[in-house]
Amino acid sequence: MADIVKPEVRSRMMSRIRGRNTRPEISLRKALHRRGLRYRLNVRNLPGSPDIVFPKWKTVLFVHG
Repeated sequence: MADIVKPEVRSRMMSRIRGRNTRPEISLRKALHRRGLRYRLNVRNLPGSPDIVFPKWKTVLFVHG
């Protein structure tokens, strides 16, 4: 399927999409912090660069939204 917008417009649209600190991610982080859970953010040396990493439990979370 062909793109319906020009490449310049598509580039501008895609540049506005954020990959980090989205609203769902921030609200989840606030809830986790309130519960006393500690985590790391956007660890690049793990596959897929997960949004939230719990090193203590060797667990990662990917937030889609």
